[in-house]
Amino acid sequence: MKKNIILSVLVISASAFLLSACSKPASKPAKPALKIGRDKIEVQPLEYAAQAVPYWLANGASGRTAVIFSANDGLMPLKPQALDELRKLAAQKDFRAMAEKIAPDGLYDSGSTTWLAKNLGAASKIYWVVPVFGRLSEGDLQGFKDFMKKRFPNQTAEIDAMTLSGDVARGTINGVPLRIVALEHMPHITGPALVEIDLSYLTALYKDETRTRMLSFISGFFSTLRNCGLSSDMVSVSASNADGVVPLKFRFLVTYLCQFFAAPDMINEAPPALWKERAEAWKTEQVSFKDAVPIYKDIVRNYPQDAASLYDLSYAYFKTGDMESCMKELAAAAKLDPVYKLGYMDYASALRKGGKAAEAEKFAANIRR
Repeated sequence: MKKNIILSVLVISASAFLLSACSKPASKPAKPALKIGRDKIEVQPLEYAAQAVPYWLANGASGRTAVIFSANDGLMPLKPQALDELRKLAAQKDFRAMAEKIAPDGLYDSGSTTWLAKNLGAASKIYWVVPVFGRLSEGDLQGFKDFMKKRFPNQTAEIDAMTLSGDVARGTINGVPLRIVALEHMPHITGPALVEIDLSYLTALYKDETRTRMLSFISGFFSTLRNCGLSSDMVSVSASNADGVVPLKFRFLVTYLCQFFAAPDMINEAPPALWKERAEAWKTEQVSFKDAVPIYKDIVRNYPQDAASLYDLSYAYFKTGDMESCMKELAAAAKLDPVYKLGYMDYASALRKGGKAAEAEKFAANIRR
Protein backbone atom coordinates (compact mmCIF):
# COMPACT_ATOMS: atom_id res chain seq x y z
CA MET A 1 0.00 0.00 0.00
CA LYS A 2 2.76 2.42 0.91
CA LYS A 3 4.38 1.81 -2.45
CA ASN A 4 1.20 2.69 -4.33
CA ILE A 5 0.57 5.77 -2.19
CA ILE A 6 4.04 7.14 -2.83
CA LEU A 7 3.69 6.46 -6.56
CA SER A 8 0.38 8.34 -6.70
CA VAL A 9 1.95 11.34 -5.00
CA LEU A 10 4.85 11.30 -7.46
CA VAL A 11 2.48 11.30 -10.42
CA ILE A 12 0.75 14.36 -8.97
CA SER A 13 3.99 16.20 -8.16
CA ALA A 14 6.09 15.22 -11.17
CA SER A 15 5.51 18.48 -13.02
CA ALA A 16 6.90 20.46 -10.09
CA PHE A 17 10.11 18.52 -9.60
CA LEU A 18 11.11 16.78 -12.82
CA LEU A 19 14.27 18.25 -14.21
CA SER A 20 13.84 21.33 -16.31
CA ALA A 21 17.38 20.64 -17.48
CA CYS A 22 16.41 17.26 -18.88
CA SER A 23 14.92 18.79 -21.98
CA LYS A 24 18.21 20.48 -22.84
CA PRO A 25 20.70 18.85 -25.21
CA ALA A 26 23.78 17.22 -23.70
CA SER A 27 25.95 19.17 -26.11
CA LYS A 28 25.18 22.42 -24.32
CA PRO A 29 28.47 23.77 -22.93
CA ALA A 30 28.83 23.73 -19.16
CA LYS A 31 28.34 26.99 -17.33
CA PRO A 32 31.44 28.73 -15.97
CA ALA A 33 32.45 27.27 -12.63
CA LEU A 34 31.60 29.44 -9.66
CA LYS A 35 32.91 29.33 -6.14
CA ILE A 36 30.19 27.79 -4.00
CA GLY A 37 28.96 30.19 -1.36
CA ARG A 38 30.84 33.14 -2.84
CA ASP A 39 28.96 33.79 -6.08
CA LYS A 40 25.37 33.51 -7.18
CA ILE A 41 24.86 29.91 -8.30
CA GLU A 42 21.89 28.44 -10.11
CA VAL A 43 20.76 25.41 -8.12
CA GLN A 44 18.51 22.64 -9.42
CA PRO A 45 15.98 21.49 -6.79
CA LEU A 46 15.22 17.78 -7.11
CA GLU A 47 12.77 15.40 -5.51
CA TYR A 48 15.27 12.52 -5.36
CA ALA A 49 19.05 12.42 -5.10
CA ALA A 50 19.10 9.90 -7.96
CA GLN A 51 17.73 12.55 -10.32
CA ALA A 52 21.08 14.33 -10.06
CA VAL A 53 22.53 11.82 -12.52
CA PRO A 54 20.25 12.62 -15.48
CA TYR A 55 20.58 16.32 -14.55
CA TRP A 56 24.36 16.08 -14.86
CA LEU A 57 24.23 14.08 -18.09
CA ALA A 58 21.69 16.48 -19.61
CA ASN A 59 24.18 19.29 -19.07
CA GLY A 60 27.07 17.44 -20.65
CA ALA A 61 28.91 16.09 -17.61
CA SER A 62 31.48 13.43 -18.45
CA GLY A 63 34.25 11.94 -16.32
CA ARG A 64 33.94 14.67 -13.71
CA THR A 65 34.53 14.69 -9.96
CA ALA A 66 31.25 14.40 -8.04
CA VAL A 67 30.88 15.66 -4.49
CA ILE A 68 27.84 14.12 -2.80
CA PHE A 69 26.59 15.30 0.57
CA SER A 70 24.45 12.47 1.88
CA ALA A 71 23.83 10.09 4.75
CA ASN A 72 23.72 7.29 2.16
CA ASP A 73 26.58 5.88 0.12
CA GLY A 74 24.56 5.50 -3.11
CA LEU A 75 26.67 2.52 -4.13
CA MET A 76 23.96 -0.12 -4.71
CA PRO A 77 24.58 -1.76 -8.12
CA LEU A 78 21.73 -2.15 -10.58
CA LYS A 79 20.87 -5.32 -12.43
CA PRO A 80 22.51 -5.46 -15.88
CA GLN A 81 19.20 -5.10 -17.72
CA ALA A 82 18.31 -1.97 -15.74
CA LEU A 83 21.71 -0.42 -16.44
CA ASP A 84 21.40 -1.30 -20.14
CA GLU A 85 18.01 0.43 -20.36
CA LEU A 86 19.33 3.56 -18.66
CA ARG A 87 22.37 3.59 -20.93
CA LYS A 88 20.04 3.37 -23.92
CA LEU A 89 18.04 6.38 -22.68
CA ALA A 90 21.29 8.29 -22.09
CA ALA A 91 22.48 7.49 -25.62
CA GLN A 92 19.15 8.77 -26.95
CA LYS A 93 19.54 11.88 -24.79
CA ASP A 94 16.14 11.16 -23.28
CA PHE A 95 17.09 12.44 -19.85
CA ARG A 96 13.54 13.28 -18.87
CA ALA A 97 12.54 9.64 -19.30
CA MET A 98 15.61 8.62 -17.33
CA ALA A 99 14.60 10.93 -14.47
CA GLU A 100 11.15 9.35 -14.48
CA LYS A 101 12.58 5.84 -14.02
CA ILE A 102 12.77 6.32 -10.26
CA ALA A 103 11.42 3.60 -7.93
CA PRO A 104 9.08 2.37 -6.47
CA ASP A 105 8.10 0.97 -9.87
CA GLY A 106 11.06 2.26 -11.85
CA LEU A 107 14.57 1.01 -12.52
CA TYR A 108 16.56 2.70 -9.75
CA ASP A 109 16.41 4.78 -6.60
CA SER A 110 18.67 7.07 -4.62
CA GLY A 111 20.49 4.09 -3.14
CA SER A 112 22.30 3.84 -6.50
CA THR A 113 23.11 7.51 -7.17
CA THR A 114 26.88 7.23 -6.75
CA TRP A 115 27.17 3.92 -8.58
CA LEU A 116 25.02 5.17 -11.45
CA ALA A 117 27.00 8.42 -11.82
CA LYS A 118 30.14 6.33 -12.33
CA ASN A 119 28.61 3.70 -14.60
CA LEU A 120 26.84 6.19 -16.88
CA GLY A 121 30.04 8.20 -17.23
CA ALA A 122 28.99 11.45 -15.55
CA ALA A 123 31.66 11.05 -12.85
CA SER A 124 34.96 9.19 -12.66
CA LYS A 125 35.77 10.08 -9.06
CA ILE A 126 33.36 10.40 -6.14
CA TYR A 127 33.74 12.30 -2.88
CA TRP A 128 31.16 11.15 -0.35
CA VAL A 129 30.86 13.94 2.21
CA VAL A 130 29.58 12.13 5.29
CA PRO A 131 27.51 13.64 8.13
CA VAL A 132 30.13 14.10 10.84
CA PHE A 133 31.27 17.23 12.63
CA GLY A 134 34.96 18.06 12.57
CA ARG A 135 37.63 15.70 11.30
CA LEU A 136 36.85 12.22 9.97
CA SER A 137 38.26 9.77 12.52
CA GLU A 138 39.09 6.08 12.37
CA GLY A 139 36.01 5.49 14.52
CA ASP A 140 33.84 7.41 12.06
CA LEU A 141 35.29 5.44 9.15
CA GLN A 142 34.63 2.15 10.92
CA GLY A 143 31.02 3.20 11.45
CA PHE A 144 30.58 3.86 7.74
CA LYS A 145 32.31 0.59 6.91
CA ASP A 146 29.87 -1.26 9.16
CA PHE A 147 27.00 0.55 7.45
CA MET A 148 28.23 -0.48 4.00
CA LYS A 149 28.90 -4.08 5.05
CA LYS A 150 25.23 -4.48 5.95
CA ARG A 151 24.27 -3.24 2.49
CA PHE A 152 26.97 -5.15 0.63
CA PRO A 153 27.78 -8.35 2.56
CA ASN A 154 29.69 -9.74 -0.43
CA GLN A 155 32.01 -6.73 -0.52
CA THR A 156 33.45 -7.05 2.99
CA ALA A 157 37.05 -7.40 1.82
CA GLU A 158 37.11 -4.27 -0.32
CA ILE A 159 35.20 -2.29 2.31
CA ASP A 160 37.72 -3.31 4.98
CA ALA A 161 40.51 -2.32 2.58
CA MET A 162 39.47 1.34 2.73
CA THR A 163 42.12 3.36 4.56
CA LEU A 164 42.16 6.79 6.14
CA SER A 165 45.13 8.92 5.12
CA GLY A 166 45.11 12.40 6.58
CA ASP A 167 41.55 13.66 6.28
CA VAL A 168 40.38 11.42 3.43
CA ALA A 169 39.46 7.73 3.38
CA ARG A 170 40.04 6.02 0.04
CA GLY A 171 38.95 2.78 -1.55
CA THR A 172 36.99 1.19 -4.38
CA ILE A 173 33.53 -0.20 -3.62
CA ASN A 174 31.46 -1.99 -6.27
CA GLY A 175 33.84 -0.64 -8.90
CA VAL A 176 33.45 3.00 -7.80
CA PRO A 177 36.60 4.94 -6.77
CA LEU A 178 35.38 6.45 -3.51
CA ARG A 179 36.74 9.14 -1.21
CA ILE A 180 35.05 9.63 2.16
CA VAL A 181 35.57 13.00 3.77
CA ALA A 182 34.06 15.47 6.24
CA LEU A 183 32.99 18.89 4.98
CA GLU A 184 35.42 20.79 7.20
CA HIS A 185 38.36 19.01 5.59
CA MET A 186 37.35 18.87 1.95
CA PRO A 187 40.58 18.67 -0.10
CA HIS A 188 41.23 20.90 -3.08
CA ILE A 189 39.52 19.63 -6.23
CA THR A 190 40.90 20.69 -9.58
CA GLY A 191 38.19 21.90 -11.93
CA PRO A 192 34.48 22.35 -11.34
CA ALA A 193 32.81 19.55 -9.42
CA LEU A 194 29.35 18.07 -9.72
CA VAL A 195 27.67 18.80 -6.38
CA GLU A 196 24.62 17.06 -4.92
CA ILE A 197 23.29 18.03 -1.48
CA ASP A 198 20.79 15.49 -0.22
CA LEU A 199 18.78 16.67 2.80
CA SER A 200 19.59 13.33 4.45
CA TYR A 201 23.04 14.80 5.11
CA LEU A 202 21.61 17.70 7.11
CA THR A 203 18.93 15.71 8.92
CA ALA A 204 21.53 13.16 10.03
CA LEU A 205 23.49 15.96 11.72
CA TYR A 206 20.52 17.84 13.18
CA LYS A 207 19.51 16.80 16.70
CA ASP A 208 16.80 19.07 18.09
CA GLU A 209 16.21 22.71 18.95
CA THR A 210 17.80 22.28 22.38
CA ARG A 211 21.11 21.01 21.04
CA THR A 212 21.05 22.22 17.40
CA ARG A 213 19.04 25.33 16.54
CA MET A 214 17.90 24.86 12.95
CA LEU A 215 18.51 28.44 11.83
CA SER A 216 22.06 28.59 13.15
CA PHE A 217 22.65 25.02 12.00
CA ILE A 218 21.79 25.65 8.35
CA SER A 219 23.66 28.98 8.41
CA GLY A 220 26.71 27.23 9.87
CA PHE A 221 26.57 24.59 7.16
CA PHE A 222 26.49 27.21 4.42
CA SER A 223 29.28 29.22 6.05
CA THR A 224 31.48 26.12 6.19
CA LEU A 225 30.62 25.26 2.59
CA ARG A 226 31.57 28.72 1.37
CA ASN A 227 34.94 28.48 3.11
CA CYS A 228 35.97 25.10 1.72
CA GLY A 229 37.01 26.40 -1.70
CA LEU A 230 34.75 24.07 -3.68
CA SER A 231 33.68 25.25 -7.13
CA SER A 232 30.89 23.91 -9.30
CA ASP A 233 28.82 24.63 -12.39
CA MET A 234 26.15 22.04 -11.53
CA VAL A 235 24.63 22.03 -8.05
CA SER A 236 21.48 20.21 -7.00
CA VAL A 237 19.59 20.01 -3.71
CA SER A 238 17.38 16.97 -3.18
CA ALA A 239 14.42 16.92 -0.81
CA SER A 240 14.29 13.10 -0.54
CA ASN A 241 10.89 13.18 1.19
CA ALA A 242 8.85 11.11 -1.23
CA ASP A 243 11.08 8.06 -0.88
CA GLY A 244 10.98 8.27 2.93
CA VAL A 245 14.66 9.13 3.35
CA VAL A 246 13.94 12.55 4.90
CA PRO A 247 10.92 13.47 7.09
CA LEU A 248 8.49 15.95 5.56
CA LYS A 249 9.18 18.40 8.35
CA PHE A 250 12.58 19.17 6.80
CA ARG A 251 11.28 19.78 3.28
CA PHE A 252 11.55 23.57 3.64
CA LEU A 253 15.35 23.31 3.77
CA VAL A 254 15.44 23.00 -0.03
CA THR A 255 14.06 26.55 -0.22
CA TYR A 256 16.52 27.80 2.39
CA LEU A 257 19.53 26.39 0.57
CA CYS A 258 18.41 27.57 -2.85
CA GLN A 259 18.00 31.09 -1.46
CA PHE A 260 21.47 31.00 0.06
CA PHE A 261 23.01 29.90 -3.24
CA ALA A 262 21.10 32.58 -5.14
CA ALA A 263 22.14 35.30 -2.69
CA PRO A 264 25.30 34.25 -0.78
CA ASP A 265 25.53 37.57 1.05
CA MET A 266 22.40 36.60 2.99
CA ILE A 267 24.73 34.77 5.35
CA ASN A 268 26.08 38.11 6.54
CA GLU A 269 22.66 39.68 7.02
CA ALA A 270 19.71 39.24 9.35
CA PRO A 271 17.71 36.16 8.32
CA PRO A 272 14.34 36.66 6.59
CA ALA A 273 11.40 37.21 8.93
CA LEU A 274 9.79 33.88 8.03
CA TRP A 275 12.98 32.02 8.92
CA LYS A 276 13.15 33.70 12.34
CA GLU A 277 9.48 33.05 13.05
CA ARG A 278 9.77 29.39 12.08
CA ALA A 279 12.85 29.04 14.29
CA GLU A 280 10.88 30.47 17.22
CA ALA A 281 8.01 28.08 16.55
CA TRP A 282 10.35 25.09 16.41
CA LYS A 283 11.92 26.16 19.69
CA THR A 284 8.48 26.47 21.30
CA GLU A 285 7.19 23.12 20.07
CA GLN A 286 10.25 21.51 21.63
CA VAL A 287 8.60 22.37 24.97
CA SER A 288 4.88 22.50 24.12
CA PHE A 289 3.03 21.85 20.87
CA LYS A 290 -0.01 23.54 22.39
CA ASP A 291 1.96 26.76 22.82
CA ALA A 292 3.38 26.42 19.30
CA VAL A 293 -0.06 26.38 17.65
CA PRO A 294 -0.75 30.15 17.95
CA ILE A 295 2.77 30.92 16.68
CA TYR A 296 2.21 28.76 13.61
CA LYS A 297 -1.21 30.32 13.09
CA ASP A 298 0.40 33.76 13.00
CA ILE A 299 3.00 32.53 10.53
CA VAL A 300 0.31 31.06 8.26
CA ARG A 301 -1.66 34.28 8.49
CA ASN A 302 1.40 36.26 7.36
CA TYR A 303 2.60 33.69 4.79
CA PRO A 304 -0.53 31.91 3.50
CA GLN A 305 1.33 30.46 0.50
CA ASP A 306 4.07 28.82 2.57
CA ALA A 307 3.29 25.11 2.41
CA ALA A 308 5.94 24.22 5.00
CA SER A 309 4.31 26.43 7.64
CA LEU A 310 0.89 24.93 6.91
CA TYR A 311 2.39 21.49 7.35
CA ASP A 312 4.06 22.51 10.63
CA LEU A 313 0.72 23.81 11.88
CA SER A 314 -0.96 20.53 10.93
CA TYR A 315 1.77 18.65 12.80
CA ALA A 316 1.28 20.78 15.92
CA TYR A 317 -2.47 20.12 15.76
CA PHE A 318 -1.78 16.41 15.35
CA LYS A 319 0.45 16.34 18.42
CA THR A 320 -2.23 18.12 20.48
CA GLY A 321 -4.94 15.71 19.32
CA ASP A 322 -6.96 18.15 17.17
CA MET A 323 -7.38 15.86 14.17
CA GLU A 324 -9.99 17.96 12.38
CA SER A 325 -7.74 21.03 12.33
CA CYS A 326 -4.76 18.86 11.47
CA MET A 327 -6.50 17.50 8.40
CA LYS A 328 -7.62 20.97 7.31
CA GLU A 329 -4.12 22.47 7.45
CA LEU A 330 -2.53 19.42 5.84
CA ALA A 331 -4.99 19.70 2.95
CA ALA A 332 -3.98 23.35 2.50
CA ALA A 333 -0.29 22.39 2.48
CA ALA A 334 -0.87 19.59 -0.04
CA LYS A 335 -2.80 21.93 -2.32
CA LEU A 336 0.31 24.12 -2.58
CA ASP A 337 2.80 21.23 -2.69
CA PRO A 338 1.32 17.77 -3.47
CA VAL A 339 4.20 15.92 -1.81
CA TYR A 340 2.76 16.98 1.55
CA LYS A 341 -0.02 14.45 0.86
CA LEU A 342 2.45 11.96 2.27
CA GLY A 343 1.61 13.52 5.64
CA TYR A 344 -1.72 11.69 5.54
CA MET A 345 0.15 8.41 5.40
CA ASP A 346 2.51 9.41 8.21
CA TYR A 347 -0.34 10.49 10.48
CA ALA A 348 -2.37 7.37 9.63
CA SER A 349 0.59 5.15 10.51
CA ALA A 350 1.09 6.91 13.85
CA LEU A 351 -2.60 6.60 14.68
CA ARG A 352 -2.65 2.88 13.87
CA LYS A 353 0.32 2.33 16.15
CA GLY A 354 -1.64 4.14 18.86
CA GLY A 355 -4.63 1.82 18.38
CA LYS A 356 -6.81 4.46 16.67
CA ALA A 357 -7.77 2.56 13.53
CA ALA A 358 -10.90 4.58 12.69
CA GLU A 359 -9.07 7.92 12.81
CA ALA A 360 -6.18 6.41 10.86
CA GLU A 361 -8.54 5.42 8.06
CA LYS A 362 -9.87 8.99 7.78
CA PHE A 363 -6.35 10.23 7.09
CA ALA A 364 -5.49 7.36 4.74
CA ALA A 365 -8.63 7.98 2.72
CA ASN A 366 -7.47 11.50 1.83
CA ILE A 367 -4.31 10.43 0.04
CA ARG A 368 -6.28 8.12 -2.22
CA ARG A 369 -8.46 10.96 -3.50
